[in-house]
Amino acid sequence: MDAAWFPNQTWFSGMIDKTVLILADGSLASENDEILVKGRYENTINSTRNYSKDRTRTIKLYVTDSTGKPVADASVIPMVFNWGSLRALSYLNTNDKGFAQFSVGRGAFFISIYANGERALEFVKSSDEELIEIHSGINVNKLDDAWYVMHYPGNPMQWGNPPDSYKAAVQQEKDRMKHMNDAIDAAASAPRSYGDSLSYEVAKACRGNHPAFWEFAKKTGANRHPQFMELLLNMDPKLLWQASAQQFEAVYNNWQRFEGEQLADEEQLSLFSPSVFYEELPKPIRDKKGSYQLYPAKLFFKNVTGRDGVINVLANIKKKYRIDARRALAGLIPFHVAMNCKYLSPVQYRIFCVSVLRANGFAAEFSRIPNLIAVHVDDDWQYVNVASLVWEDRSSKEEARTYRLGLQFSDEDGVPIKIGEEQLNICRYVDGTFYPLINRFDYLGAGKYRGVFPADEAYLHFGYRVSESETRFYTAHISPKANDSLFIAISAPAYPRTWKAAEEEILAMFDEATLEEYKLILIGNHDAENSIRIADRLNAEGRSFLWIGYREHAAITNYRVNSAWQEMVKKDSGNSMRNITLIKVDGQWQMFEGRWDKLPG
Repeated sequence: MDAAWFPNQTWFSGMIDKTVLILADGSLASENDEILVKGRYENTINSTRNYSKDRTRTIKLYVTDSTGKPVADASVIPMVFNWGSLRALSYLNTNDKGFAQFSVGRGAFFISIYANGERALEFVKSSDEELIEIHSGINVNKLDDAWYVMHYPGNPMQWGNPPDSYKAAVQQEKDRMKHMNDAIDAAASAPRSYGDSLSYEVAKACRGNHPAFWEFAKKTGANRHPQFMELLLNMDPKLLWQASAQQFEAVYNNWQRFEGEQLADEEQLSLFSPSVFYEELPKPIRDKKGSYQLYPAKLFFKNVTGRDGVINVLANIKKKYRIDARRALAGLIPFHVAMNCKYLSPVQYRIFCVSVLRANGFAAEFSRIPNLIAVHVDDDWQYVNVASLVWEDRSSKEEARTYRLGLQFSDEDGVPIKIGEEQLNICRYVDGTFYPLINRFDYLGAGKYRGVFPADEAYLHFGYRVSESETRFYTAHISPKANDSLFIAISAPAYPRTWKAAEEEILAMFDEATLEEYKLILIGNHDAENSIRIADRLNAEGRSFLWIGYREHAAITNYRVNSAWQEMVKKDSGNSMRNITLIKVDGQWQMFEGRWDKLPG
């Protein structure tokens, strides 16, 4: 981060009030530090008050069970909405009197509380209060469906003007960094010749680690497959920054072993990555022919395909390794270390299972959900339980245990909206924590989504940023049965709309002559309220425009029926609710779906 001449004037200083918790890990805490979690070797220190100063709030939480008794050692989990779901910031516990206390900033957040099968979810609004007392009664009931408005106030800053000597020093440091970056780019290419542009791009992406890639490139010569180079560019860049020449070779040999050029991109990224969950890269193993490999031959099992093959691999692992956090090494250990350990922690065991499945040709991913990992099998991602060796979407008779969930999103005017994948998740709730599922929704058009999920209790999480200081969040409980087909309609209040490049599907409705003649086009039927309001505004501004609908209306002179739009409405009635404004700005078509406040251009 950039340093600052004046205290508390770095780039993040103005956002301090938006923050809920600022945490630090430390092995030697001072007597003045607020310790949230005390571990065997390190502590989680709450540093929020160091930054928020007198704008810090103190949370005092009192937890009672369904009988009214204080709950000792209840899990207290501060949570914020991030990437489509409520995410845990830290894990605390109540004392023997059911009490917990901690400091927070002014941003809104949630507290998940769990103990002995009883639960609660408390919403803490943004406020100026110094002390907030919460009395939470947990019970076995499901968490309520609800909308929440979360505010995140900014911290007004008065930026000082540093002396010229400081500005000169900052510029000198920036020049030095630029010179260093330029030198790295130059060294990645000269005087060597990689033989192809893709390898050159990989070398540049390796940054200071380009000599290791050069050694790998020199050994493989012209035989390097271009699709493998593309895979390296798409993988976690930490691999490029850290891998030795031998590790590059091991990943390449593994890619060739499974004919990676035949696989889809999604499978490749989950099959050929040498690490699983932030652990260090594994030490390569040299085979009998002298080639470096990621995995030893003793972990290759024969005739393992499909769901049965996954279970067979996991059963073999279970015979040789045990889950015991007390006897396991601490931390996230790399694969070559885990392979020689009899005892692994639950997290280490799931990481190890993913690695061994990848060694046997299964695209697999780590899951934070206890005992579960995700495997790409039968053309879909599914969860398998590494402890009980059963599939989450299958019964004991191997019958499908899934349900379909359909969603319809619209704004408060009833206009369908297309949301981003970062705004939505289906979550498994386990011991007070929400775990997003890897299964995703398919977009069907006109604000409609559909997905297939294992038939287990879950929570739908949906949220979006209205502005820099406000986020809306919605949660709904889902309790499906196998083969259910459920539907939820969600109306999103104050959903933000923006002008964007016009979609090809929309522009394809018009011939070239129409797109050349007009600079402003309104799509929406003559009797739709929102379309009428937009048309009235355009007329009031004296703008010339073409109005497109799906039903005839002779009285409006600039109104036309478009056959392509008629067909879209016929295929999906949800399109009849849409109103779209197209405007040509500097020769490029932009679109806005919904009611706009100001036309661009």
